[in-house]
Order: sequence, then C-alpha cells, then structure tokens
Amino acid sequence: MGKIYITRHGETEYNLLKRMQGSIDTQLSERGMEQAARLRDRLAGVSFDRVLASPLQRARVTAETILEKRSEKLEFFDELKEMDFGFMQGKDYEFLEREYPELYLQYCESPAEFQIPEGESFRGFRDRVEPIMREIEAVKETETMLIVCHGITKLILVNELKRIPLERLWDTDVAGNTALTLFEQTDKGMVLRYENDQSHLD
Repeated sequence: MGKIYITRHGETEYNLLKRMQGSIDTQLSERGMEQAARLRDRLAGVSFDRVLASPLQRARVTAETILEKRSEKLEFFDELKEMDFGFMQGKDYEFLEREYPELYLQYCESPAEFQIPEGESFRGFRDRVEPIMREIEAVKETETMLIVCHGITKLILVNELKRIPLERLWDTDVAGNTALTLFEQTDKGMVLRYENDQSHLD
C-alpha cells in the first residue's frame, strides 16, 4: 500500500508568541530543533521514495534534520509554502480580533470566503496547493512519500484527502509542531491511519 506521511515543521519563536508567520522566513527555535530530531528518530525505520518540502527554512531545516545521514533526496516545492497572511503577518490573532472583528469573524466562520488584504484567500491558497495533490495521487502502491510543510498547508492537504470542503476548513485541527499524519492508499481508496500524532515528543 502506498503511504503518505505529512508533518509540520518544528517550533519557531513566532509559534511561541502565537504570531502569524505566513510567508515570513522564520527559523526554528532550540525546542523546534529538538522536536525535529525526535521526529527523525521516530521515522528512522521508514524508507521514503520521495520527500517533498517547503523551501521556507523552518520546513527545510526540519526536513533536512529528518534526512540526516540518509540517502533520500529532498525536493522543494513552492506550492508547499505557508499561506501568505498579508498585513497580518508578524501579528497575533488577538490583534486581528481586536482591530478587524468582521475579518476575524469571516476567518473563523466563513473560511471559503476569507480574503486577507495584501495576502491570499483560503480558496486561492487551496488552488495553489493543488499540484501537490497530483503528486500524492501519483504515489504507487509500493511507494512511501513524506511531506514537510506548514500548519495551514498541512490543514488544506489533509482536508482534501479527507474530502472535507473548504467551508468546513476548521473541522480539522491545525497540527502541532512536528505532528505526524499518515494516509495509506488501499483498494478502498485513501485511508487515514492516524492524524496529528506527537507521541515522539512525550
């Protein structure tokens, strides 16, 4: 059975401060590096035919850590970059709720219609990520793929694989740092084996 592992990057300082990072190229914190190392150890016994990653350094370094002393090739895809949050980047959710309550309400309750000024809409972002779905669909029964990306990127991919429409975006929780999700291709289609698992951090 084809296997698709999807994970989010390790912790950054912006994660600690609960700030939106989006397209800002932030670095892993010391704890984030440790999280990536623990995920590396967890996946040590898994061989990957392909490893796809966002080129933003928090995802790139997480992927490189996972592949330390391994022969797998790392492939970078701009489509896996985090959603561009426009003027909100670098600010926290309390700022959005306080200064732009109508926009915050749309973000929470009508994600399919959400468009952030100077940034991307959820609908446009889903379209940007769509080429990665084609890469996933091309995974053969004998192959295993790893995708290293970001919180909203992972959310969109997982929801697409679960066939959850954009209107119900928040039915799935945003993954914690280095949380691991596994799908398997079976004769009954794509099956979710586990989601947002952080047991390697216990």
